[in-house]
Amino acid sequence: MSGRMFALLIGIDIYKSTTISNLQSCAEDAKRMRNWLVDEFNVPIDHICLLLDSKATKENIEICFMEHLVNNSFIGRGDAIIIYFAGRGSYLSAPTDWFQDDASAGVVQVICPHDYDVKLSQGRNAGISDRSFHALLEDVISAKGDNVTIILDCCFSPTETPGVRNRHSTRWTKPTKAVPDDLYSCLWIGARGKPSTSRFGFFDPMSLHTVLAACPPGGKALESIEGGNFTTCFLHAAAYLPLHRTSYAYFIDYLRQEVGDHDQFFCSGKQKDKTFFDGIPFVPDNHFFSASLENDSANLVRINLGAMHGVTAGTDISLHLHNYSFSFNPPLAVSCVFEVQPSSSLALLGPATSGIPRSCCAKISKWNNPCPLRIYLKPSFTSFIRFRTFKNSLSIKRGRGFTKSGINVLRVRQKDLADVSIRLDVKNLLIEHKQVLSEYENGLMKVADKHTIQAVDAAAQFCFQLLRKNTISPLRNLIDMEIHRFDVASSLPIGENLLQEGVALIPYKRGDVYSIKFQNNSHIDIWPYVAYMDPTLHSIILLYNPKPTCRKAPLPKNGSLEIGPDTFPLGSGTLSLDLFEYGNIKSVYLKLFFSSIPVNLKVLEQDPIPEWFSEESSVQSAPCSPSDEIEWDTALASLIFVLDSESREANLA
Repeated sequence: MSGRMFALLIGIDIYKSTTISNLQSCAEDAKRMRNWLVDEFNVPIDHICLLLDSKATKENIEICFMEHLVNNSFIGRGDAIIIYFAGRGSYLSAPTDWFQDDASAGVVQVICPHDYDVKLSQGRNAGISDRSFHALLEDVISAKGDNVTIILDCCFSPTETPGVRNRHSTRWTKPTKAVPDDLYSCLWIGARGKPSTSRFGFFDPMSLHTVLAACPPGGKALESIEGGNFTTCFLHAAAYLPLHRTSYAYFIDYLRQEVGDHDQFFCSGKQKDKTFFDGIPFVPDNHFFSASLENDSANLVRINLGAMHGVTAGTDISLHLHNYSFSFNPPLAVSCVFEVQPSSSLALLGPATSGIPRSCCAKISKWNNPCPLRIYLKPSFTSFIRFRTFKNSLSIKRGRGFTKSGINVLRVRQKDLADVSIRLDVKNLLIEHKQVLSEYENGLMKVADKHTIQAVDAAAQFCFQLLRKNTISPLRNLIDMEIHRFDVASSLPIGENLLQEGVALIPYKRGDVYSIKFQNNSHIDIWPYVAYMDPTLHSIILLYNPKPTCRKAPLPKNGSLEIGPDTFPLGSGTLSLDLFEYGNIKSVYLKLFFSSIPVNLKVLEQDPIPEWFSEESSVQSAPCSPSDEIEWDTALASLIFVLDSESREANLA
């Protein structure tokens, strides 16, 4: 089974037809669903197709079904596919010969795209009928498998009540000018010539896909300015239920019990008793780490993270059940760190906390960095409204605030005082990092598709890890580093040391690889770790990560360690011509961590695991050591790759 997720999310508030009242929170609901997938399941943004309002026409929805789902070569069989619709539903009387078993009686359910009921060259737009929808799903399931979940926050033929007649709060509309025969002219091509075999509309109990809906047939889907009732309840429950061991049917029952109304919400499909997304093993979240109760104490927790990882007194930690299936497990409790050691910390649980298992996993919910990250916000004339919304979402008050991941930030008024400068224009977010070691460093990043707040949060975490260090610096000037080009044929480094005073200016050539050499002049054995940090992608990847189970330190006292490209893949595996997007200079950093014991630094990573990274190393865990005898330090190197015009032409060729 594969382990990825893809989604088509549709939210429609604004309808083109003047006879249909607009809604108020469908587009925002679709955005909330997108954020849920990205935040809780690490779904890449390019795995999600989002259609809002005028973009969600009947034609565009059908095109996205085919291009983003059916014909998407990146989706494998068994990958989870989620299709979400928030907007108006409706119905029409069935035209002649619509159903296979009866030529006349019955109604047809339809979902209403943005251009529902507008005049076409022939007749009117009758929306996407249940028959067309099932045909589209047959194409998806035939190509990608039946791990398909449909989430519908709309209704189709609710019982007439005063509340339903209020078109501004009910996600339904009466049939207006469209007539039954328009259903035929609007059929998806794959549904033509195939009469409906089911009278259950979108809720066929024998379908291979699973449907979660705001209401059963005849029920009503309501909304307010805060969002659709169903979507709001869905996201609330998803935050508290371990979805990797929750079935669709149980999830809907849970929602009904929460609201105290068994006539709300609905689930259908042959596989409704399966776990969410077929129990798909999601990509592990490296930001989880181990924790355990300290000596059977009821309120002390030992966590496997310490000063080396950036933990300080006041850091907030959420505790979770072990995520064996790598899906999101809701927090059991929140604890606050009060004692920090190099590789571990002690956190205090709240007084009312109970039922915490002896062993669990944990995640940092607020870093509490003592030196705030300085941010300069520069609005543009064309993005003034977006800038105000963005500033408010950062929770900055009186110049101070925090990002979503809990990085303390301080807004400054001058760009030259900032660690990160942020500028908004009409379509893009431009993020620029300050130069740290060299005037040639280029840290400009343009964000077009990624959510603005997520991008700023990633930038804040990146800068926090880049700039922090051990203020004591016990190993200062005791460990030397060299970087050389590496000749693969002879398996030997060649040429002079490229690194001078922490900066390496390197003429870039495709195919070049490099080796790194450490000389340990200290009196202790060292475990070195090398993190590759790219400011234009906000990625942090451990290039060299010795196994925690290794008993012998790779860098012995008064000894040396040479790391070749087989274990240190800096070069063609990590750099490509695509990364010279903003000119002929590409600058990256190597953040070095030195420790007298093995530690697990995977929590620092901020990037999908690349192809060349060892899968085995991603699941190793270092023992938790509360000793104060541990020595550790950090260092930083700036690598500046220069692409001359001749190399650019050669690479393009």
